[in-house]
Amino acid sequence: MTCVYSGGGVSGCPSPFYADNAIKKCVEFCPMGFFAEDSSRLCVPICTDPEFADNTTRKCTTACSNDPTLYADPISQTCVSKCTGTGYYTDNITRSCVTVCSNTLYADTLSMECGPRCKAPYYAETSSKVCVPGCPTGWFAQDAGRICVSGCTAPFFGDKVAKACVQICPNNFWADTHTRFC
Repeated sequence: MTCVYSGGGVSGCPSPFYADNAIKKCVEFCPMGFFAEDSSRLCVPICTDPEFADNTTRKCTTACSNDPTLYADPISQTCVSKCTGTGYYTDNITRSCVTVCSNTLYADTLSMECGPRCKAPYYAETSSKVCVPGCPTGWFAQDAGRICVSGCTAPFFGDKVAKACVQICPNNFWADTHTRFC
């Protein structure tokens, strides 16, 4: 194989080889701590955006490994098994660490994972896409689906004091079947 030396380093290794500048040779697999970068054909210690360092394949990649399932971490530019950055959630749809979950998912602030529904005692707040312990003013906690809703559907009524959808309104309140409020 032909390697081109420039500035004391190796470049120009033909596919499927990568330049390992530590030993000044073209290698098929980069050494531990280095990742094969296809665009430059170099072994690099850090992958650059939009690629992530995948320790499973030891390559720079735009999609992290499926086996085991890894997630693209934009902070470290590496593929990780769990997102650890403050305010980052593990998103199984995009397979990346995100600050806002994908369309159909909500951020669980305890597990730091995006999920299709919130676990009790939390409710999905649709505008922030975060699981919250109580719904914001003007919204009601609906147990079916564990979601905050602007209005309750039959057979439920919006209890403005409890900020929840209830089947029976509290004492001294009456159920209005037209507005669906107590």
